[in-house]
Amino acid sequence: MGISVLTFSWFAMTLHHTGQPRWTIRSLFGLSIIPLITILVIWTNPYHHLFRVSPSLKIITSSFSVLKSNYGIYFYAVHIPFNYLLYAISFFLLFSSWKKVPLVYRRQRLILTLSLVFPFLVDSLYVVGFTPIPEFNFAPIAFSISGLLMSWNVFSLQFFDISQLANDIVVRTMQVGVIVLDKEGRITDINPIAEKITGISLTESIGISFAQNFPDYTISLESASDEEVEITLEQEGEKHYYHTKISPVFDKRKNIVGRVITLHNVSELVNLYRQVREVSQTDSLTGVLNRRAFIEKGENEIARTVRHKKHLSVIMMDIDDFKNINDELGHQYGDKSLITITQICRQEMRATDEIARYGGDEFIILLPETSATNAFNLAERICNNIADYKCLTESGESCTLSASLGVAEFDGIETLGSLLHRADQALYEAKHAGKGQVKLI
Repeated sequence: MGISVLTFSWFAMTLHHTGQPRWTIRSLFGLSIIPLITILVIWTNPYHHLFRVSPSLKIITSSFSVLKSNYGIYFYAVHIPFNYLLYAISFFLLFSSWKKVPLVYRRQRLILTLSLVFPFLVDSLYVVGFTPIPEFNFAPIAFSISGLLMSWNVFSLQFFDISQLANDIVVRTMQVGVIVLDKEGRITDINPIAEKITGISLTESIGISFAQNFPDYTISLESASDEEVEITLEQEGEKHYYHTKISPVFDKRKNIVGRVITLHNVSELVNLYRQVREVSQTDSLTGVLNRRAFIEKGENEIARTVRHKKHLSVIMMDIDDFKNINDELGHQYGDKSLITITQICRQEMRATDEIARYGGDEFIILLPETSATNAFNLAERICNNIADYKCLTESGESCTLSASLGVAEFDGIETLGSLLHRADQALYEAKHAGKGQVKLI
């Protein structure tokens, strides 16, 4: 009678361990009716003989006899098919999900599988008549051994330990990618978020080498302490940024037995930081660099120029009579003039050149690897293009703009402040020489 309940109990534990959400308590309660009916049929067998037709004792030796069951229709039509169906479903669930099982649960899964396989084989051999002692059913002994295995599973391997279950739930539902490696650097577990990041499923990833399959992840697996790195991955045409932490896992003897990699998506923070930085470095009206950002870039460019012994020039530019433009045509037209002039400059500049709004109507252009002669030629083109540009006021009247420009080349030893001061002197000379022209110092 107990075997009927044991098979159902093994099935319930299999459902629990494989995490089958569709098997509710109500559906399991429905299935439990059949083992209860089986027990009732066995108890009342003398009245209907559905389970055993005419049981008798068979003498094997003078001191040993066995029960010859002579099973009835209920045994073959209900009891055996029901139990073997539960066995079949249990085996399917255990084997089909083996690769998805985290390493911490695999020993538990193996013991559960063995505790099912052993009595199943013994009982199957008995049903087909293959047994060492004729008519003797070794299934109760097999179930006793399985019971000992499950006891070890529960008490030693913590089969029902809620902390392991809770840890697994936390890892699988957290919004951070988690990858678990063994000491050889092979993947043993990966949560759903990490699956999305890596583009590989748990089934595909188990057992593969992390370093060989993900060379783009600039992660070192050699350190014996925690390491944190920032990695950039391109996914679906967009760059994503991850703060990555690699933590070694130690056993009781302080030997490394594996590593845990966490991947935290910080793309929003990186993009927000870049936006804030861009705003802090950009002139809100013209969209070019502001003075503070230009000073930073200028200092870096001077250091690079000294290191590589290259040319470096700057152009200081001021709009002529800009105060009159604001007073006579309005500040809105003055703002439009500033935007127009930056556009004209950019049309002549290279991608490596930088322009900044240095003051109200004063601009400065940084020209890496450019001699004074080439800088002067560029300044003249800009000056002429500004003079040739025809503007229209709000009343529809045509007007022109004019700018004075000063050019200076880095002498190889001076500071950025000194270089800008000489460019400003050249601008001053252009202003006093009649405006709308270029001077070189």
